[in-house]
Parts: sequence; structure tokens; C-alpha cells
Amino acid sequence: MVIKPFYSMYQPNGYITIFLLLLCLLTIKSYGQSHKMISLESIQQRYIGKWPKTISYVKKVDTRQYGREDSSIQYHAYLYPGIARIDQGSLDEGRATIIHGEMSYWFKRFKHVSNGETVKYFTDYMLGDIYYDDLAGFKKVLAYSQVDSSLKGHGIWEGRPVIVIGATSLEDRYNAQVWYDTEGLYPVRFIEGRSGRVRDIQYQIKKYGSFWFPESAKEFVGKKQVGTVRYQNFSSDRKLTEEIFDLERFGSCHWAE
Repeated sequence: MVIKPFYSMYQPNGYITIFLLLLCLLTIKSYGQSHKMISLESIQQRYIGKWPKTISYVKKVDTRQYGREDSSIQYHAYLYPGIARIDQGSLDEGRATIIHGEMSYWFKRFKHVSNGETVKYFTDYMLGDIYYDDLAGFKKVLAYSQVDSSLKGHGIWEGRPVIVIGATSLEDRYNAQVWYDTEGLYPVRFIEGRSGRVRDIQYQIKKYGSFWFPESAKEFVGKKQVGTVRYQNFSSDRKLTEEIFDLERFGSCHWAE
């Protein structure tokens, strides 16, 4: 009896078949290792030194929930590190928050009404402040947003490899978590469900040379879309003078005027 080599069963392409099988095994091994190598440090370090010193944009939010439709607008301006201004509604209302490092100052009708410690929530922090902070600060903001940075997972979502911070499985809908694109290391999804209502924000990212920023986002409660966010008039080149963020001169000028 003649015993034929294994590859002969796949003639006339036996060698090619074996090569492809080995290539698949190596790819799977490499895929698993690449996720193990991704850490909080690597996510943060990817854009440190590449993120612009200033950004400004208009954030428009449309919501449809409980039989009601609503729209809102915000004007965002950031002078890194640590200085920001967010105007709510029409600029004629004089309603805004100005942030100077660890302190935030609130204005209504162009008058300073109160101030307090700056609260950093991850969905805002991840859009720039993360790249001007240290690792301890990064972990602190994750913890404040109830994202357990010791929990990590990975998988495929919408055809792309993703890494999850805050959960070990893509099916987890209990733990607060942020999903990052494995290749670009930018956020594509934020989920939180401990309140009993799963809130799911999915981002559409646009690349600007060496950095990124979202063009829009969809918000779901459960599996029902309840909102759309659009980030418009984005710029990293717009001149943002110190007067815009000056507490004493609030109302004298605005970058969007």
C-alpha cells in the first residue's frame, strides 16, 4: 500500500493549501497578540504630540423619545491644556460654562452665577483632554464614568477589530465601557447600562491628517435610536484668543460671531 502525502489530497494545489492553512494560523495568533499589546498607555500615547492645541466646533443634538422631538445646540472651544468654553443655546442668551483647569464657572444672562470643581466625563474627555493628561488622570476619568479599566475584551464589530475597555465581552450590556478601533485607536462606541436602561453611543470618525474627530454619533436606548449628534463647523486652525475664555470679559466676544 502506498501512503500518499497529506498535501496530495488537495492536488493540484496541495502546497498552496498547506501554505494558506499556515498563514491563517499565523494571522490568528498575531491577531490575538496584537490585542494583548494594546494598553491604556498605547491608546493615550498614540495622539500625544499630534493633537491640535486648539479645536472648536458646533454640536447639534436631535432627540426623539417618549413621543417628543427636541433639538439643542452647543458651541465648543478648547485651548489645551485645561481651558475650555461651552455655550448652551443661542449666543444671545449668555449661557455658558468656562473651564480653567480644575475649576468651572457658570454664566446665565451674561452674569457669573456659580462655580465649582471641574467634572470630567469620559465622552467629553476622550475628544481631546485625554492627550494632554497623564495616565493617572486618564484612569481617574474612566473611574468617574464607572469604566473599570481592569476589564478588557476584543472582537469584531461592523467588520473592524475593536478593543473594549470596561468589559470582557462584546455582548456585555451591564458594565460601562468604551470601544476603540484597534488600528486607529480612536473611540467608536460608548455603552453604559447600570441604570437599567442601556445607553449606546456609536461614533462616525473622520481623520484629519495625524488626528481624528467625530463627524456624528447615534445614540440608542436599548436597541432604539433616540438621538443624533452632529459635530459641525469643526476647526483646529481657528484663532481662539484668551479674551474668549476671560471670566471678567465674558460676553465681549465669541469665536462663532
